[in-house]
Amino acid sequence: MVKSSTQLKPEDLQQSLGDRLEKSLNLSGYSIGDMAEYLEVHRNTVSGWINERTIPAPIYIRTWADMTGVPVEWLKTGEWPQGEAPKPRKTRRTQAK
Repeated sequence: MVKSSTQLKPEDLQQSLGDRLEKSLNLSGYSIGDMAEYLEVHRNTVSGWINERTIPAPIYIRTWADMTGVPVEWLKTGEWPQGEAPKPRKTRRTQAK
């Protein structure tokens, strides 16, 4: 999978969806558990996406990009929009009890 670097390098941009999901977690500082909680899915679901056993629905890809601060286009296609830098976000939505 992806190196744990916090910097994107040109060779990182053309990796698989699973690699890009993992890389965005590394950039943002979130864990698989954090993402699972945020998306309200089981952590095995998130691991399955990263390990490419399953593919996340488009809504999860958009939410993942928003949470980690990477462009949704990059997650979907591996193509980084010109002039756009990663903007990791560490916000959590509040859950109703």
